[in-house]
Amino acid sequence: MMKSILLLITATSAFAGNRIAGYDSHTLVIDQNKIDLDQRDMEQQLALGSNDGYDSAIKIYQKGSHCASYSLLKIQPLEAVLTAGDQVTGVAQDGSIVKATVAENYPKGTIEIEVVYNLDETSSSFCHVGGNPRPITDGCFADSGRLAVNSGDPGLKYSYNVFTDTLNGISIQKLSTEKRTETSYWCDSCKSDDFDVFYKLYGEHDYADKWFEAARLGTSTNFFFGDADFRSFGLDGKLEAMTTATLALHIWMHVVFLLEDSVGKCRSKYGDHGINSWDKAVAYYTGSMEGPESDVSQEGFLLKQLANKFCKAFKTCGPDGDAQSGEAYVNTEILRAFKNGLTALKDGRCSSVETNKVYIAEMMRVPLVQGLLVNSYAQQLAPQRSEKAEAAGATFLAAVVPFVYNCNPADAATLVELMGASSFRGNTDFPKVKAILEQNYKCMRINCADIGGIWNSNSNDYYPDSLACEGGFVRVDMFILGITLAAGGALMVCLILACTCCTSSKHSKVDNVPDEDEEGVVTEDLMPKVS
Repeated sequence: MMKSILLLITATSAFAGNRIAGYDSHTLVIDQNKIDLDQRDMEQQLALGSNDGYDSAIKIYQKGSHCASYSLLKIQPLEAVLTAGDQVTGVAQDGSIVKATVAENYPKGTIEIEVVYNLDETSSSFCHVGGNPRPITDGCFADSGRLAVNSGDPGLKYSYNVFTDTLNGISIQKLSTEKRTETSYWCDSCKSDDFDVFYKLYGEHDYADKWFEAARLGTSTNFFFGDADFRSFGLDGKLEAMTTATLALHIWMHVVFLLEDSVGKCRSKYGDHGINSWDKAVAYYTGSMEGPESDVSQEGFLLKQLANKFCKAFKTCGPDGDAQSGEAYVNTEILRAFKNGLTALKDGRCSSVETNKVYIAEMMRVPLVQGLLVNSYAQQLAPQRSEKAEAAGATFLAAVVPFVYNCNPADAATLVELMGASSFRGNTDFPKVKAILEQNYKCMRINCADIGGIWNSNSNDYYPDSLACEGGFVRVDMFILGITLAAGGALMVCLILACTCCTSSKHSKVDNVPDEDEEGVVTEDLMPKVS
C-alpha cells in the first residue's frame, strides 16, 4: 500500500513545478519540501522537556505530520471499480471543496478506500494530521458526505474519523525504514554508491532508524562496525543524538539516494527520466521555510540551513568560502549543481547528471565533517562531560566514518574509539581526530579549504590547533579536461592539473561544477543549532 501512495504522490505531482530556494522544480514536490516542518515540530516538542512533548515528538517521527496526507474512508459497497488515479471531490471540514486521488485499484464491493489529498501552491486549506501535535483539519474531508468520482455526480457515500483515519505517506522514520521502496520497484540493479558504503559497514539498511531507536531507548545498536551504546546517556544526550540523526543520517542519505535514483532513471529512460526524483532531492535538502528564493536570513531546519550555520563557525561562507556570514560556500555550489543537473536531465545528458550528482554528494559531506570537528573540539575543552556535544559528535561520526572506513579501516576504528557513543569513553583527543580526518580527505574527495578551521569571532582568529589544513582532494574543471582528453593532449592535461593546483582560489579548483552545456572558550554552544 505504501508503494502505491508514493507512486501516486509522484504521478499527481507531475503537472507543474514549484520554486524552491531559487531552484525551479519541473514537478510539484510540495509534500517533500515540507519535511522541515516535521523536523521543526519534533525538535520543538523535545525541547519542552516533558513526557507529553517526548511522546508527541516520537509520533511525529514515526507517523509524520505535514507530508503526503491521505485518508482511509469507509464507503458503501462499490457498484463499479475505482482505478488508481481516479479523482474524487467532496466537501472539506471548513466547507470548501477538496479534491483527492484514489490510491490504488479497487474492485466492485470494496467498502474501504484510501485517497491522497491533492496539493498545489494555491491551496488555502490543508489537511495535516497523522502524528501532528496540533492537527490541521480544515482541508480534510468532512466527517461524512458524498464524493463525486471523476467529475460525476456526488453519489459515493463515505464516513471516517478525521483524527484516526488521516495519515501521512511520508515521515522521517520512513526515509530510513522504507528507503528502497520508492526506487527498487523499477530498477533492482541501479547503483547506490553512498548508501552501499553505509550498508556494508553497518549491516542494516535502516541503520539511521536503528541509531535513533537506540538513542531513544537508551540501548545499543548491533552494527557490523561502529556500534553506539547510549546506556549511560541522560535525556539531554539522547535527545541530541535523535535530532542530529534525523538530519545527518536520515535526511542526508535520502537526498543522495534520490539523486542516485534520478541518474538510474535517466539512463534507463524510466518514467520522467528521473526529473521528479531530482526535484525531490532539492526539496528534502532545502525545506519549505526558506521560501521560493535562497534566503539565509530565514529560519530553517534542514541540511541547507545546517550548512549555513556551520559556515559561520568555520568561516566558510560567501562565494569564495572565506567569510563568516552569508550563504555557505557548499550551498552555493550544491544549488548550482542542482540547477545544472536538472537542465542535463531535461536534455537527456545522463553522464552530466551523474557528474553533478557526485559533486553534490561530495559537497554534502563537508557539514558532516564540520559537525564532527566542532563537537570534538568542544568535548576536549569542556571542564566536565558534555553529553550534548558527545552525542552530537558521535552522530556526526556515524555519518562520516563509513567514508573513512572506505579509505582506511584502521583510521575509522580509531575515530570510533575517540568519538563513538560509548558508556566508557572520556574526553576526546581533538588534534588526533583532526589529523585522522585530514589524512583521509583526499580519498574522501574533500578539500581542506571547504572544511575551514574553527573561527573565534572574539579574537578574529582561529581557535588554537583548529587551523584549516592545506590540500586534500583537488577538482579539475571537467569541461576543460574533457576537451583536452578529446584532443589526446596528455601534456596539456598535466599542465591543467599543475595550474589547477597552483590557482589562487583557496579551494584549489578552476570550476567546481559542470556547466550546463557539458557532459574565547569553545563549548557545546559552538555547535550551530538548526532552530
